[in-house]
Amino acid sequence: MKIKKIDIYSIIVGLVFIVSGISKSLDTTSFSQTINLYEFGNVEFISLIIILLEIYLGLSLFFKIQTKRVSFISFVFLTCLTLIFLYGWIFKDITDCGCFGKINFLNSSPTFTIVKNIILIYLCVDLWLSSLKEPIDEKWFVNSMFILSMSIVGFMSGFTLNNNVTSTNKKPKKKIAVKDSHINDVVKLSSDTTYLVFAFSYSCPHCMNSIENLKQYEKSGLVEKVIGIAVEDADKKELFNERYNPNFDVVEVSKDDITEITSSLPRSFYVRNDTIQFTLSGALPSAYVLKDIFDKKGKVSK
Repeated sequence: MKIKKIDIYSIIVGLVFIVSGISKSLDTTSFSQTINLYEFGNVEFISLIIILLEIYLGLSLFFKIQTKRVSFISFVFLTCLTLIFLYGWIFKDITDCGCFGKINFLNSSPTFTIVKNIILIYLCVDLWLSSLKEPIDEKWFVNSMFILSMSIVGFMSGFTLNNNVTSTNKKPKKKIAVKDSHINDVVKLSSDTTYLVFAFSYSCPHCMNSIENLKQYEKSGLVEKVIGIAVEDADKKELFNERYNPNFDVVEVSKDDITEITSSLPRSFYVRNDTIQFTLSGALPSAYVLKDIFDKKGKVSK
């Protein structure tokens, strides 16, 4: 059977959507924080909609279900995302689209993102113009896989969002002795000092958005010392020091070491009496806001 051009296009675009949706679902919180960078208001919930829509479009195109209709929806969807990213890049200095979530090597430069999206838009337009209207595919296997895949991704997205989101209204997770954590393998902490240990990467936009807040933690009195644990990167470290002029010590470790400490970046650890009292995932809140909340609830005391 001869493979048609539109079949190849459909598979390519479908796979890109599927990979993009699944990778975002592995850490929905980070993607939600990327959306927040655009300052459109409290619209984090859109992250779940985008993830599920990507999976729906990807599966539909991969299995060639209603290709003409779905390719048009994909064209509109990609065009909107591209224009929003251009706005963020030009006016908000946002260079990470978060398109592929935790798969960092696919989240390349803004130029690569724009070129990639233009190519995908072209493929969608060609698919839309070349495809014929068709009845809905009622094959039980395809429909069953479609529903199952959507359900799994929906569950993963909700789980990672609830599991990672920072909430000062929730009770702290179970306390962990520093000696039993991987932090103890890379930095030695004093038992009579209160710390905020901040695990981050120089290439992570959410991490960089936290730095100015992080610089206030000692001044606020919430902690006595701040220590950064960063993924080693000599080139980006120099730029980081020039831009942010950090007032805290930074210990550099390998990617393997940072993975032992945390599965997502940034992550902050409040340490007192040789014990990790609680952790915060995602962009770091203001030290003064956090201090006021904890003082009222009596969660933190020196």
